Amino acid sequence: MHEYSVVQSFIELCGDYVRENDCQRVLEAKVKVGILSGIELGLFERALETFKVGSVLENAKIEYITQPLVLECRECGEVSETSKHLVQCPKCQSSEVKILDGEEMTLLHLEME
Repeated sequence: MHEYSVVQSFIELCGDYVRENDCQRVLEAKVKVGILSGIELGLFERALETFKVGSVLENAKIEYITQPLVLECRECGEVSETSKHLVQCPKCQSSEVKILDGEEMTLLHLEME
């Protein structure tokens, strides 16, 4: 289950930001999780609740945003958004698409004190 290693990296990243800004802890964080990121959001949330104890995130409010897949078709030029795990243009059904968003997990916001 790779969510544990992702949680560990997330906690370390937040800790780095806290130290770099001479803060003590995180109050709020906003995280965007793409549907093709490979992160099972429920597992990530449960693992974070367990592993954040004693860290800079211990009492932080974490908001999760699920990012749909954003595609640009190389055949018809259509830019579309979908919550399906299908990498195909919904307009012309071409699989010749460029993924613009939805493959990553991104820290969007961090409020610290």
